Amino acid sequence: MRARVSSQILYRGSGSTNIFGGKFSYCLVDHTSHKNVSNYLIFGSTPSSTTTKAPARRTARLDLSLLPPFYAVNIVGISIGEEMLNIPPQVWGVKKGGGTILDSGSSLTFLAEAAYKAVVTGLQRHLVGVKRIKPEGLPIEFCYYTSKFDDRKLPQLTFHFMGGTRFAPYRRSYLINAAPGIRCLGFVEAKAEATNVIGNIMQQNHLWEFDIAASTLSFSPSTCL
Repeated sequence: MRARVSSQILYRGSGSTNIFGGKFSYCLVDHTSHKNVSNYLIFGSTPSSTTTKAPARRTARLDLSLLPPFYAVNIVGISIGEEMLNIPPQVWGVKKGGGTILDSGSSLTFLAEAAYKAVVTGLQRHLVGVKRIKPEGLPIEFCYYTSKFDDRKLPQLTFHFMGGTRFAPYRRSYLINAAPGIRCLGFVEAKAEATNVIGNIMQQNHLWEFDIAASTLSFSPSTCL
């Protein structure tokens, strides 16, 4: 069953493994897409026509016991280019007040203080010389005039899952369009001990497949059409 939907958070309810075989998936279009293009949600197995084959399709552990009723993932680090950022392990540990969830209802990505500072500092190094502006009415700290900025100058940001799986979002998903000629680092600082939230802009242009029975999360690049 496939439905066109708005971005929304999906909770795990009791008995969810008995509904549509305990599987669902969604795909989120670019947030700057035309209004006649929409996200979609599929209940049950994902049709083969929408699935991307390996090596583009990646699978990670989905931990249903960590942060109920949310779908928690075991992120263990973030890298920028070839550099693994120096982020304390407790940021990712649920028992120490951290942990990470995927949230299709939050536009921006929220990171605990230590992770946030490491990420924005690392990205700022590659934006030297790009004029920074103060955003108006946005919860974001770092915005720039980027009309002449070449995205390729910004290194790849990557989320690392326990077990070795990696999620490498598109650059436009973390240097996001805020207004014509203006782009912002799409991160918000959460408190020191807080759940990290990977928001829907970071997830855009990927197909996300949840298998509750198998406790797995698979994802792959997609146009969502």
